[in-house]
Amino acid sequence: MLDYIKAGGTDPDAVSALAAKLNRMSADMSDKQHDEVCAHAGGKSVDQLVGQLVSSIDEANVEAKARQLNPGVADLTEQQLEAAEQTLIKEAVKPFYDPKLRDLLLQIKQDNEQTIDRVSQDELITAGYSQAALDKAKAKIEDFRKFIEDNKDELTALQVFYGQATPDRLKFRDLKTIAERIARPPVSATPEELWHCYEALEAAKVQGRGGQIITDLVSLIRHTLRPSEPLTPFAAVVRERYAAWRKQQAEAGVTFTPEQEAWLDKIAEHIATSLTIEMEDFHDGWFAQRGNLGKAHELFGDRLQIIITDMNRALTA
Repeated sequence: MLDYIKAGGTDPDAVSALAAKLNRMSADMSDKQHDEVCAHAGGKSVDQLVGQLVSSIDEANVEAKARQLNPGVADLTEQQLEAAEQTLIKEAVKPFYDPKLRDLLLQIKQDNEQTIDRVSQDELITAGYSQAALDKAKAKIEDFRKFIEDNKDELTALQVFYGQATPDRLKFRDLKTIAERIARPPVSATPEELWHCYEALEAAKVQGRGGQIITDLVSLIRHTLRPSEPLTPFAAVVRERYAAWRKQQAEAGVTFTPEQEAWLDKIAEHIATSLTIEMEDFHDGWFAQRGNLGKAHELFGDRLQIIITDMNRALTA
């Protein structure tokens, strides 16, 4: 969620998910950890950060903001409501653009998830998953596999993996549709839960923690269809391909200034969390704070569209 937000993501579902995760974290945090968050979040507590996120997608708040932005309009349009919601979301997620706060939250999560058994340590014989848990994980993966097979002709995202559609047709909204569908029966699972199932069943093939962002569905689907391939977080795949793309550019004699490199790094991060980057994405998040689309054109000139197209293809193909 934090990777998605830092890349400029403003999807209401992602904001809701981040609020829920932070709310669960808050209950397990020590007073010292709460104080550390306040120190890195401009004096805001975790509960206040959560409150801002929740308020930004609350229907009543969104309508009130829309009326503020459109005085005198009796019947608000969907577009006006969406614009108001985006305004509220962008304000609510600002604290999470700070890398120090993001790192702190991740460290707190990691520290509080580490459980050390000091009471029954001498009685421990084996550690791992019970047979019942393994059977449940296997059934969940089979449900997911059947879902893919049953919907391969219907869902655009799955058509791409079966070669029935070109990769450039795969969009973030297509993955979001799959996430919504598998959350319901018969699969009834989140991408993160499916990732944990593979960790239980095929630990040797799982490379890193994943499933926390929707684009990890790309990795989950690929591995489900081609079990011989390792299950790697989509962001890690993108980083590897981005490094290869940069090397290819250098070998072709293409050079970039340090500022251009910083923008390319952020474009790659955006692709990792949103699958593609489009021109309008330069008006959000990190890009908006540094000059948006106008600055992108200033930096890359006529090459901008070529770079975007090339990176979208090279980093996700």
